[in-house]
Amino acid sequence: MNPLSTSVNRKRLFWGILAASLLLNGFFVGMAAVGYFDPPRKGGLRGEVDSIGRRLPDEYRSQLRQDVRALLPELRPLWRRLRELRREIGAEAARPQPDRAAIDTRLEEIRALTNQTQALVQTRIFDQVMGFPPEVRAGLARDENDR
Repeated sequence: MNPLSTSVNRKRLFWGILAASLLLNGFFVGMAAVGYFDPPRKGGLRGEVDSIGRRLPDEYRSQLRQDVRALLPELRPLWRRLRELRREIGAEAARPQPDRAAIDTRLEEIRALTNQTQALVQTRIFDQVMGFPPEVRAGLARDENDR
């Protein structure tokens, strides 16, 4: 006798396959939601360091990364404030009658904080790079895309 011949066994098989399918789909939806399948971002702190660092020898690249990491305690409050401002803008824009002047004020603060963050990182990078030997800095003249 075939085990799938009874209608009870067929129903169990159907519901088992459906449950497995839902679990698998839920897994992939969850992974997509957290950006697992997205390519890594090139901007931000890592992007700034990598744009210079990829043209340096490994030992100098690691020195540069360590030095820029020392900025994190100074950068975190700026990043926190940027997130707060973005949330405030979102909340204001979601109101039935958004206050455009309040949004513009927050956007201006975002631009100022972004510039401040970028200036801190770029200054730290080039302060460190200027301390490298001239033959190491010569590699910075290479095109980024040259390997």
